[in-house]
Amino acid sequence: SLFQVVVLMFEHKQLCSSLPLMKVVMALLGNLSYHVVHTSILLQNQTQVMTFIMPFITSDNVAIGRVASHVLSNLTRSKDGRDYVEEHNLLDRLVCLVAAVSDADMVYYLLGSLVNLSNEVKHRKYFRSTKTVTWLINAVKYYGPADWEIASLSCQVLWNCCNETDDNGEYKTLEIKTATNVAEVLTAYIETCPHQDDVADSENSDE
Repeated sequence: SLFQVVVLMFEHKQLCSSLPLMKVVMALLGNLSYHVVHTSILLQNQTQVMTFIMPFITSDNVAIGRVASHVLSNLTRSKDGRDYVEEHNLLDRLVCLVAAVSDADMVYYLLGSLVNLSNEVKHRKYFRSTKTVTWLINAVKYYGPADWEIASLSCQVLWNCCNETDDNGEYKTLEIKTATNVAEVLTAYIETCPHQDDVADSENSDE
């Protein structure tokens, strides 16, 4: 099968050293993992796939890292994929990586993984207890209106971190200083966005 051919490529060290070939293979896995269904061979073997792709995410070749991050983002939509990240102690590594890379597309895909991971209570707790929240706030501040997709994914993780209640039905909250910082950044962000009336006027003037 096609998947077996891909496995053989990853297991062959000489082939893995060919970056152009690996880029094509990663792109193939990206497409297959995006349209994955419960009965697919990729989902059934996704632990093996994740073992293969993780070294490429930290590759010096940005193009390879980008497509590998895309595959990771797709696979962490499933619980098995999220469990793999936890079992192999990769959560901290991913957070550090998303804060360190400069390629916008790679940041976008890595943030997609964090969004998926933040759907689980244990990971939200980790994000709240580390510098992850601070980085997310800085991401919104840095990317802002210039890249609304990255900013919105950062906001989604922040939202997930707060969208949880304790035994008394009270929502989990960020520390007061952090929450204030979030509010200030988002307020400034909203003020830079065009108002709905302004957008409507602009569209009408183009007609």
